[in-house]
Amino acid sequence: MAIFDALFGRKKKGPTFDPRVEISQLAQMSPPSTLVYMPNPANSDDEPDDLGKSFFLRRDKKIYSEGSNIYIASPDNLKTSSTDNSLNNKIVRLQFFSRRIPHNLECRVVGRFRLLSEIVETLDFNAKSSYKLIPVSNISKKEKRQYYRYTTQNYGTAVSL
Repeated sequence: MAIFDALFGRKKKGPTFDPRVEISQLAQMSPPSTLVYMPNPANSDDEPDDLGKSFFLRRDKKIYSEGSNIYIASPDNLKTSSTDNSLNNKIVRLQFFSRRIPHNLECRVVGRFRLLSEIVETLDFNAKSSYKLIPVSNISKKEKRQYYRYTTQNYGTAVSL
């Protein structure tokens, strides 16, 4: 098969997605909180459901992660009793700010977990349960002021006749 590689060329494979890389980028940005949205799968034009504000679990002022998983506290607008199991294996969009620039990260919810008491003691704030998420997309910037921020007009240089 190596003989024909020179004739037909090798198939170039795109970069593979690694959730750990996204978690390390998220840890470098270190946002304190995030807005959680559940996108509507039927119509992408509709606004996503707002689940509320949530905080990243932190240990020693760094985002707490285990392997390729991150943990967030329960979102504000989420009713815990009725939707505990309805959020499992769903995709949620995390929107957070880093250096005043909005970023998005899509994650799959693994489930709601009760944390061990040893882990709760090491966290920066007390959270007895949290949602375990796995990133499924790259962190993307959602900056709408792309060109507008670079256009300036100097009004003091006008020539009068």
